[in-house]
Amino acid sequence: MKWTQVQDSMWLPDIAAMVRERLENPGPLKVKHDPAAIGKLILRQLKDRRTGSGGLRLSAAGKCLRALAYGYHHWEENGHGIDAASMLTFTVGDISEHMLVAATREAFALEEGIELLHAGEEQEDVYVEVPLSPFKTLRVPGHPDGCLKVPMRIDEAGADIDALFELKSMSDYGFKKFRTNGLDSDDSYYSQIQAYMLAKEQMTGRPFKWAYVMAFGKTVSAMDAVMSEETEQWWRLFPIVGQWIPVDKEHQEYLMDRFKAITMSSSVEDFKRPYKPVSKGKYEGKLKFPCDYCSYYRHCYPGAIEVAEQAKWLQSTTKVRVYASKEEK
Repeated sequence: MKWTQVQDSMWLPDIAAMVRERLENPGPLKVKHDPAAIGKLILRQLKDRRTGSGGLRLSAAGKCLRALAYGYHHWEENGHGIDAASMLTFTVGDISEHMLVAATREAFALEEGIELLHAGEEQEDVYVEVPLSPFKTLRVPGHPDGCLKVPMRIDEAGADIDALFELKSMSDYGFKKFRTNGLDSDDSYYSQIQAYMLAKEQMTGRPFKWAYVMAFGKTVSAMDAVMSEETEQWWRLFPIVGQWIPVDKEHQEYLMDRFKAITMSSSVEDFKRPYKPVSKGKYEGKLKFPCDYCSYYRHCYPGAIEVAEQAKWLQSTTKVRVYASKEEK
């Protein structure tokens, strides 16, 4: 089994390396898989994926309070929508993640003492219970990608632990950023993962002190290269990397406080817009990320318009940008 050091004297399995080795060495399948699952993923894209007025969800735990409030107070989505291009992108991501689940199970089948549970078509529903009063509790639901039973090495001793498993298909920019810097507490994925770990601990009564995030660069070219820190030589960039993330109790408390604040609010207007449009220069008035990708930006900025402009990094590419009205800048 391949290992990676996560803390002083503590080692956990290097799952991305195990998956890479299995992908690069095809052979007989050792695990029973459901061939129809791929078809279900593709057909799912033809259904209405809009969440509408869906309330709070653990996957959105890292969004701004105003965006969470729109969902909690049952506002209809009115912003960045799902078009045909988005559907194709989601399909590629779904299929890639399903393949990686299968490859992970096959890689684990070659080892002892490591197991992937509740993944793929076997995903389970979880929830965080937020106490609102001695007599009232709010359940915030979610769907983690899976759970792990993995061995842990501390010095020469070993033990089995429960851990969360998350797969993320990322754009070229997001993947290279993750590969270089990993996730930090400002990343929305980080909040989502901490919320899932809290949900699993609440529901099972067992500690979930670690989560493994495996990222797939869905737009990484076969010819993309990176320099090895060890040999200082260039080699082709493998589009799968992983990171072990420890539980962050302080951040989990922060998320609980945010959920409580949402439930205590009387309206969306209890929360100010946390991000401001670009204040000067060529793109004055432009909504920055995450606002331009928010499902509610037209509620925050009723006068917002979409403008097609040439991307500065590639003149042949046209990029749709969102601008606030003059009164809203």
